[in-house]
Amino acid sequence: LSGGVTVLMVSHDVEFCARYAHRCALFFDGSISAEGTPRAFFGGNSFYTTSADRMARGLLPHAVTAEDVMAGIGGTVPPEPEGQHTYAPLPPAAEGSADWKPPKLPWWRRALAAVSGAVALVILWMATRKTDLTALVGGGKVGTALARQLSEEGHNVTVIDTNKARVEHIGESYDVMSILGNGSSITTLSEAGVEEADVFIAVTGSDELNLLCCMFAKKAGHCHAIARVRNPSYSHELDFIKKQIGISAIINPEMAAAKEISHLLRFPGASKIDTFAGGRVRLIKFALTEQQGLDGVAIHEIPARLKSDILVCAVERDGGVIIPNGNFVLQNGDQVTFLATQEKAHEFFQRINMPVRPVRNALIVGGGAIAYYLSQELLENHVRVRIVERDPARCNVLAESLPEAQILNEDGSNRDFLLSEGLESTEAFVALTNIDEENVLLTLFAKKHSKGKLVTKINRLEFDDILAGLDLGSIVYPKYMTCDYIVQ
Repeated sequence: LSGGVTVLMVSHDVEFCARYAHRCALFFDGSISAEGTPRAFFGGNSFYTTSADRMARGLLPHAVTAEDVMAGIGGTVPPEPEGQHTYAPLPPAAEGSADWKPPKLPWWRRALAAVSGAVALVILWMATRKTDLTALVGGGKVGTALARQLSEEGHNVTVIDTNKARVEHIGESYDVMSILGNGSSITTLSEAGVEEADVFIAVTGSDELNLLCCMFAKKAGHCHAIARVRNPSYSHELDFIKKQIGISAIINPEMAAAKEISHLLRFPGASKIDTFAGGRVRLIKFALTEQQGLDGVAIHEIPARLKSDILVCAVERDGGVIIPNGNFVLQNGDQVTFLATQEKAHEFFQRINMPVRPVRNALIVGGGAIAYYLSQELLENHVRVRIVERDPARCNVLAESLPEAQILNEDGSNRDFLLSEGLESTEAFVALTNIDEENVLLTLFAKKHSKGKLVTKINRLEFDDILAGLDLGSIVYPKYMTCDYIVQ
């Protein structure tokens, strides 16, 4: 019955029928047919119980009777005692179904049955659901962040690294399996189960090792392979590498960070921009101030008041995130995130007095890979670029690679030098050194002396909640972007 099977029970014993009908929560009305046999209701179907269960064959042609069962095991149905095939009518008090219908179960029994059924369904779902098996080579900052995020989402993750301390830390801190070994070794890959893996990710510090690991993983199994490649010399060859090795995706964290910064400098009023549908739709975040004039305005009033077609998706207030409805009232200090096309977002920002004109000049401190990719993007859009780099050798490389940019060989933390180079008049200040603390201090200094767009690069992910309390403009996390891209 619990499995949805229709059960037909036939017996000559009226008490037996009533007792089991009661236990199985079925109906037996206790009434007597014209032929003198009890009449029972099982699951809404009426039938006559008689002295021989072979009568079931006449009622249900496909029924299996006791006679069939006994014949199957070489026996026979014992003869029925005489005098037990008829019954006298039941007493009048028993007439009607009320006396024989099963009583209603207590509420706690019904609640317990419902909870038990829900638990059983959850257990069945957990036992049968398919979880991706992910092999991850490289236990650095990106690898650790990936292991944590993937394990929290229910994936089976195996991390491979040659550093014993890293392997032990990851294995003890997260619900993942960690293996000490070389990710380019077939023996190590087999131990990690690469033959059955759904996804293989290589994020070691060597681009060549990442590509080699992915190539071996593709040969040994049938997984999707993702490699991190950071060297700018490979930037124009990524499509060729993907096609020849068969890698599903190649990600360059520095190039991705540079593109995000470029979007922010072309739309300086936003603090964060995410693009969808090939860039046609944008998810834009900005800080609400008195200048916008939206303090005390309900969200449903925005379309009529500003003639703007946008969708407010989230509001950050007092350290929490709110998914607003149309009656939600905005306040100064809110961090508002909305969805719109590029044209609609431009119109909305114009109507709330937010800057929409792309920057025309940018001062970049730090001449690493992100600065190189960002300068390429900005120069293509006719933006004047100045890069401050303390390493003379790196300055020579940048001067050769970016002839249209102005390369300044100086310590970026020299305040007098920054002021002499026009910090106060620059439209964008971007701190891209390899030291997070220096980037934070440089941005705070630039905020004091400049009204331009501020962008700060942060490598470590552990202090994002603290940095959120500082007004550092737009904060870019290259390693977080890598994790987010791979997880997506």
